[in-house]
Amino acid sequence: MPRLSDPKLLASMKRIISDVSQTRAMLRTLGPRLDHESVDTAKQKLSKTECTISEKERSLFKMIVRLEMMHDAYEKLLKDAEKRLVEIYENAKSERVLIAYETRKQFPKEKIWITNEIIHNPSVNKEMKFGWKIVLGTIIAFIGAACGNVGGIGGGGIFVPMLTLIIGLSIKSIAVY
Repeated sequence: MPRLSDPKLLASMKRIISDVSQTRAMLRTLGPRLDHESVDTAKQKLSKTECTISEKERSLFKMIVRLEMMHDAYEKLLKDAEKRLVEIYENAKSERVLIAYETRKQFPKEKIWITNEIIHNPSVNKEMKFGWKIVLGTIIAFIGAACGNVGGIGGGGIFVPMLTLIIGLSIKSIAVY
């Protein structure tokens, strides 16, 4: 599995693999599953109160039913653990995780925040200093918001060009705002 180096992810996968291994060992210890006819017969004999069976037979039928229940429970545990392992693998393969790894490779010493599906790297945008661009951008933003509210339209047609051309933000950064 490429790019799986996150210690928390690996620890989680190791725990699940351990669960799978222990569950399989327990199923091997229980032995092969009994045929359905035997289990159904045992359940039937136990459910009939008027049936005269010895205490020894009753305990044997109870063991058969318990063994079947244990097989069911451990097989469910096994399926759940395998399902969790597949989910972890699929999440690790997902695009946003790959993007995060690539971002870390590209900016190894920078602070990076991952919020939902947006990766914010403060070094992508240059530091904004107070000056005529910020003042002009604020005035245009105020006028654009006022016109957008009065006309009942959004201000995207004004804000996007203003933020890119006047203030100098990248298109990706504007999507965050």
